[in-house]
Amino acid sequence: MLVTKDEASKKYCPFKFSKAKNKEVRGINMEWICEGLNCMMWRRKAAPPGREYGYCGLGGMPSVDRM
Repeated sequence: MLVTKDEASKKYCPFKFSKAKNKEVRGINMEWICEGLNCMMWRRKAAPPGREYGYCGLGGMPSVDRM
């Protein structure tokens, strides 16, 4: 799924979340949030000027373009 950097900051990182212990999963932990542009797995997608989309490289390339 292609998302903006603001949308990414509202999603969980699958890598960080997979390291959580079962008892921690009950609450929201800000350490699990996607880092977007600051993450080595973040992949940028070419977009029209003024718009920037990307996706998590851990999930593979999205099959449907958002633009």
